[in-house]
Amino acid sequence: MSSGSTTPLKSVQVWSNSFHCWLPGTVVHEGPHGKLTVEYDLPGFKARKRVYLGSEDVLLPQQANCPVDHGDYFEVDPDCGGIAAGAGKSKAETELNEEARKWDSRGWKARGDAQGENEAKNAQFLISFCAKNKELDNQRLKRLRGTGATGRLWGNTLQLVSVCTDRSLGWGAHYDESGKYLGRTNPAFNYLQAPRGIGEFPAWFKEYRNAAMEVQHGLLILGLSKPYFESKPCRWEFGYFRERSRIFVLIDNTVSQSGEDEILPWLDLLARPRYCVHLLSAFEDIDNDRSSDEVLAASLAVQAAEFVGSQEHQAWCRVPLLELAHGLSIKAYGQSSLETAESAFHLAAAYFQVGLSGEAAGLLQLTLSTYERELGPDHRNVASTLTSLGTAHGALGD
Repeated sequence: MSSGSTTPLKSVQVWSNSFHCWLPGTVVHEGPHGKLTVEYDLPGFKARKRVYLGSEDVLLPQQANCPVDHGDYFEVDPDCGGIAAGAGKSKAETELNEEARKWDSRGWKARGDAQGENEAKNAQFLISFCAKNKELDNQRLKRLRGTGATGRLWGNTLQLVSVCTDRSLGWGAHYDESGKYLGRTNPAFNYLQAPRGIGEFPAWFKEYRNAAMEVQHGLLILGLSKPYFESKPCRWEFGYFRERSRIFVLIDNTVSQSGEDEILPWLDLLARPRYCVHLLSAFEDIDNDRSSDEVLAASLAVQAAEFVGSQEHQAWCRVPLLELAHGLSIKAYGQSSLETAESAFHLAAAYFQVGLSGEAAGLLQLTLSTYERELGPDHRNVASTLTSLGTAHGALGD
């Protein structure tokens, strides 16, 4: 592979497999036939390491996706402004080094990721998405950056959207195909894997929550799929970031009224039941043709909450879904209906589990009134509601 007439880079970044980090290096000699000599410091050592390379092992920026099949090599990464070095002699070792190089938070293009900001303050949204949906989500992110999205935040006009992800910020976790933890995108954040104390948030989630507050608007969820809720980190992001006014969802251009991708505040979903059906369609197991959007959306929200509950006991993750289901039930059936009373009972149970006993008691009182009126004072639903109401008041010290 020829290097052409491009002027060789003098200052380079060298990837060290031993130290799993980028090291500053310098091209100290350009020999005949495109031979390069690069030196770089070893952390904790006074000595410098010298690497010799041939021009056939150097990839130009416009060739950054070309394979390298042999030898020690440097690869130009235009997003780093430097060159990544591998120490492998075999093709297999070279490929392993390439995987290590992709860890770097600036190497988004080599990983196949959509570009993200390296600082939360420079982004409008922090993205919440799961690895299993990577291909589809990367398409969505590239559209946001390249085409834009409409949204109430900017007057429903089409505007380009800037985003950041855990990887672009440097603290994304990496695992091999067997699920073994390998480290963080930026090794400086490897401490985020440290065990947490009882009742403490994980260190990675503290970083995530801080970033969600630092970006301009908040958290943007790309999709509420089953793989999303199967992911424990995604459940944390969805449930334990409790600033509802800073949570947004992406509505695909195939569904939105404008024909463009649309970014919708979570709190606006109640008024857009058709969008709820779209977001939660993975949980659908009832006949769409026989239900209004409000009825179908309320059912899907309950089914999604049940799915979350089947993954792990995380009531905080169920609360937003049950709140949505209850609001949709009120719209579909009315405040005083049995269907709404049932949704209120389930939401009250979730509130009580997360310590919101006052909110639980208020819902249970309304539920009790509906059950007594519609079912009579001797019905078992009345008895169970009275028991739950007494428990809630007991927690409040009444």
